[in-house]
Amino acid sequence: MDLVRPRFGGDRDAPAAAAAPTPAAAPRTQPEPKTCDDDSRPSPRVSPGGPNDPHSPKEAGASRGINIAPGSDDDGWVVPPPVELSDGTRLQLFKDGEALHAAFEAIRASKKRVCLESYIFAHDDTGRAFADLLSTKAKEGVKFYVLYDSFGSFGAFHSNHGMFHGMARSGVRLQEFHPIRPWECRYSWRPVNRDHRKMLVVDDHIAGLGGLNVGAEYAGSWIVKPSKGVCDFWRDNAIGVRGPAARL
Repeated sequence: MDLVRPRFGGDRDAPAAAAAPTPAAAPRTQPEPKTCDDDSRPSPRVSPGGPNDPHSPKEAGASRGINIAPGSDDDGWVVPPPVELSDGTRLQLFKDGEALHAAFEAIRASKKRVCLESYIFAHDDTGRAFADLLSTKAKEGVKFYVLYDSFGSFGAFHSNHGMFHGMARSGVRLQEFHPIRPWECRYSWRPVNRDHRKMLVVDDHIAGLGGLNVGAEYAGSWIVKPSKGVCDFWRDNAIGVRGPAARL
């Protein structure tokens, strides 16, 4: 499949006929309110016009909101269709919590091996839900390899040893990236060298990568409803990979 195509149809070598210049279309932008309490701002649950409204994000992959819960009206977010590569690999764009939900369901359906790498593995409701799922699947015989960053997951490890120790006792293979404490380092101590990668590989058939960590501020209510609430949600994306490109 050729993913790079000319913007306009016809023979690219044929001379183009002269055309009168046309004014550029208005950019599809969202007007900024003067204050956070600006009553003139449309409700986040209501689309401010039809598909021809330049302020209405009706294009696939466009949204100004945060996808914090299944079925939520995310200000016009349209899930784009997957892209299929020449080798049969399918790529899917995910937004906010739906990315972690897809990862959670892929892990739930795993049969052989799961490799997970994350900067933050939080000790909140979402992190514990992932930890419980990994422990359960490890007991069923699935091999798990988890790499987490020592600094990014510092609170989870040092405030809630039970979550990580519970996964280890269940058979999950855990590795801490560059421990913060110098005496815990196997090699040289490099405290500012951190692991910000977020990747997942499941059974050499499904994979994902993007900007979402394992935590409630990324998942919203897609995994479990936060018991303590979340002050600010992160806006981020991830790409799902299914097929030959997911093989290690």
